[in-house]
Amino acid sequence: MNFRQKSRNGNSSLNGEESSVIVAVKATKEISRSALSWALNNVARPGEIVRLLVVIPTHTSSAKKPWGFPKFHSDCTSSYLKSMSGTLSDQKDYITELCNEMLSQLQETCVLEKVRVKMKVIYGSNEGAVASEAKRGQTQWVVLDKKMKREANCCMEQLQCNIVVVKKSEPKVLRLNLNERTKTETEAMPDLKSCSKKRWNNVKVPNVTPTSSPEHTSFSETFDKISSISSLDTFNSPSFISKINWDAKVKQSLPFSLGDYEFDESDSEPESDNNLSSRSTSMSSQQWMEDNLSSSDSSKNVRDMISLTKNTPSDPPPLCSVCKHKAPSFGKPPSMFSYSELEQATSGFSKGNFLAEGGYGSVYRGVLPNGQVIAVKQHKLASSQGDREFCSEVQALSCAQHRNVVMLIGFCVEDRRRLLVYEYICNGSLDSHLYGRSHEPLDWDARQKIAVGAARGLRYLHEECRVGCIVHRDMRPNNILITHEFEPLVGDFGLARLQADGDSSVETRVIGTFGYLAPEYAQTGIVTEKADVYSFGVVLVELITGRKAVDINRPKGEQCLTEWARSLLEENAVSRLIDPCLMNWYSEKEVEAMMHCASLCIQRDPQSRPRMSQVLRMLEGDIFMR
Repeated sequence: MNFRQKSRNGNSSLNGEESSVIVAVKATKEISRSALSWALNNVARPGEIVRLLVVIPTHTSSAKKPWGFPKFHSDCTSSYLKSMSGTLSDQKDYITELCNEMLSQLQETCVLEKVRVKMKVIYGSNEGAVASEAKRGQTQWVVLDKKMKREANCCMEQLQCNIVVVKKSEPKVLRLNLNERTKTETEAMPDLKSCSKKRWNNVKVPNVTPTSSPEHTSFSETFDKISSISSLDTFNSPSFISKINWDAKVKQSLPFSLGDYEFDESDSEPESDNNLSSRSTSMSSQQWMEDNLSSSDSSKNVRDMISLTKNTPSDPPPLCSVCKHKAPSFGKPPSMFSYSELEQATSGFSKGNFLAEGGYGSVYRGVLPNGQVIAVKQHKLASSQGDREFCSEVQALSCAQHRNVVMLIGFCVEDRRRLLVYEYICNGSLDSHLYGRSHEPLDWDARQKIAVGAARGLRYLHEECRVGCIVHRDMRPNNILITHEFEPLVGDFGLARLQADGDSSVETRVIGTFGYLAPEYAQTGIVTEKADVYSFGVVLVELITGRKAVDINRPKGEQCLTEWARSLLEENAVSRLIDPCLMNWYSEKEVEAMMHCASLCIQRDPQSRPRMSQVLRMLEGDIFMR
């Protein structure tokens, strides 16, 4: 069954094969390949067909030419061409040429990934065209170009599958669905071992099949009509060539022909960047565009505009210049690992690779075959509560990528095993440097750098993460990891929760670490981002004093750090608070700013505490709050 036909249950399929990946791009004069390239490299499985939807937008104003397609004007132009000027048929010819040139540039990727691409040109008469197509099959991934913002909104409203928007090869994950699993997906879980060597693209994410008849939307009729116009199995034949000199087989698959059209620069719209002149569409699109783009568009290179060249991003610099461990790349979804892969990476979870024991399991150091050093966190035996926390951590971390936040590289779900794979941070956690015996005491510059960097990471989680406010709920020195250059990274999201617009939510149990819990959280179980601000204030006091949040070996009245320090902070008693290990080597201005900031953060009233963006500015000396 090809793309023009529908199965009996109303779902589209391709040659009898289900496609779980849809890539949608907007048909403009600059068609980027970023979304398709990302999907091929990250989510398409071997042997799978990726559906490329090229959506031609409509315009309500008759004064505007559809899609911005240039009008034809010439003395020798036939009446037929004049009547077709700027019509849907003309647009499809031109779009198909551009898209096939784009696909030819990705042929190598398709061969390596063993993936085929089916292209369909559709007329987006209504918003929701992509969502309607996704409902026709068991779509697991919808990958959209950055220009498809309205379609992305419709997909978020109508679908439950994974949704990603790609901008300049950088993906933004709008939804990562790990919680719900259909019967089909559950039965397929044991097969994950056999396909685990691919990364996230081999994860059996939920097969979401929303119930929708073909008549559910008015778009369906338009879609069915358009589907008969363009259906290209681009990589089925090894004879496919990189230029647009199509072979007979490909030509026969097109129910429309491509003729020689002329484009008059003088008749194009003034705001148009690209003026086209006469060329045959049978020649190379890349050469054709190079020869005919107006010289007035000097700010862009044609290859950049239609993304025909293969740009492989360079490896990111190492996180630490001392140990030079390979850093993971930003913008990639987490990978799926098999248990045997992680067992091999950690030498069988040997004692020599043991790093720490947390409330949710042990952490081990490991090295992947590509040289990436990792930290593998073993969750205890799975339970309903444990699985909820596991999924929460995966979702929170996969959506949070910042230079001061520990990056999630991947995870493992096998039998009852649940493991998380992080980037490895080389110099341990802050607590071992503050009051551990195995390290030299931190100098003041390092403490200031750690405070500012950790504040940046927490501000990102609260105020800048694209999925909303993420409340950490266990902010303490053990969960601030540092490099040899004392660059801090906020980690361990085992307790993290997404918080909608900063609203409070009632928890059935209070979880966190004694000494860092905000009073309102400990008393009522109600948690907001202000609870994290309180915990961060405690960390600031620890950086200033070198003391633990709770130390039963201290004299009575000094065992709880915040209660002992609160009045001293308000009095600005630097000499009584400052860590004696600093030997008076510190910046008095920075110490006073940190003390003032800590005093505000540990206010008993959560409404009196500053936001993390304000905390950061105070630490950097930009503002002073009372």
